[in-house]
Amino acid sequence: LNTECSYVGNPVIEKVLKYNNNDLKIISDKFYFNPKHINCLLLPGSRESELKYLLPEFISLIKSENPKFTNINWIIPTTKLQFDEVTSKIKKYNISTNTKVVILEENYELLKYADLAIACSGTITLELVLFKVPTIAIYKSDFLSAFIGRLLVDFQNVLLPNFLLGDKLVPFLFQEKCTSFHISNLLIEFIQDIENKRKLFRNYSQIILNNMGYKEPKGLDFSTSSSKEIIKIINNYKY
Repeated sequence: LNTECSYVGNPVIEKVLKYNNNDLKIISDKFYFNPKHINCLLLPGSRESELKYLLPEFISLIKSENPKFTNINWIIPTTKLQFDEVTSKIKKYNISTNTKVVILEENYELLKYADLAIACSGTITLELVLFKVPTIAIYKSDFLSAFIGRLLVDFQNVLLPNFLLGDKLVPFLFQEKCTSFHISNLLIEFIQDIENKRKLFRNYSQIILNNMGYKEPKGLDFSTSSSKEIIKIINNYKY
């Protein structure tokens, strides 16, 4: 349509670039994590429907007591609205000993601290990759929504980091594959190859930043740059 566009930056990327909390001991002490264990984030999404279908799979994963998961700190970041609900379910299934539920908005540093992540498909997968966290993406919904999704969604490009890279960096378990069994198998693969996964995600994180023109965090301000661009467009608009 020959429409003129202006790119003013990406708030997700700029938030990651500006975040620079590297004191892992403070974070470990704050949440009583065993510093010798692997920190695995379980992100069930922010919508009620996502919580309904994904949280049970996470609970089943933790309850499996797989010997390969003995040295894992399970961390479930959630929203303020969902915190009480998620916490009550964790307590109900008696898995609170090695599982922490936290409010993500107040504990954003956890993304930088994580060793692994299993996350509901969405913007969070891009944030995790930019934080260089080896990530597995998942999604499950009701049968009708999944059926329509398969007709309308291009699953080659459904994950933001994979789309930006043009590569299948983040594996995606959808619907019937999104079970604690399949998640467990993929997680074991990641744990057994953790050093190579870390290197791979570090490299691809930098590729995304380079491809989008982000090299230095200094001077980045999405809010200011977008506001200036909007004012510029308004002032130059010809009625």
